[in-house]
Amino acid sequence: MTSFSFVIPLQPVAASRAKVSRYGTYYPAKHNAYRSECIAFLKSLVVPPPWPLLKPERLTVRLDYHMRKAKTSRLSTPREDIDNLIKLTLDCITSSERFWKDDTQVDVVLARKIFISPGEQPTTHIQIKRSQ
Repeated sequence: MTSFSFVIPLQPVAASRAKVSRYGTYYPAKHNAYRSECIAFLKSLVVPPPWPLLKPERLTVRLDYHMRKAKTSRLSTPREDIDNLIKLTLDCITSSERFWKDDTQVDVVLARKIFISPGEQPTTHIQIKRSQ
């Protein structure tokens, strides 16, 4: 199998900047909660061979972020920066240790963010393929 697709059934969250204080470095609660839930979900997936890839291979990842529209938003797409959405998602996938050794293997990312209809659940649709 050269590709694998799955859906993360969580409201997508953009990566936050680390907060630095004299007591240490930390991330906001929303960031940490999403990270924990996402990694737990990814570790529960049944992943068919050849995943995880034991040797480094070039990969293409497609990410479709299906997000709720804020009640007061007039925007045509969600407000979150796509690069921060991608960063947290790839970090969670790497931390799950289920698909690749390191996200440096990802050489192509195709991503989009879309508003969902009322009543739909927010999700992240992911497809991972070996690059040509």
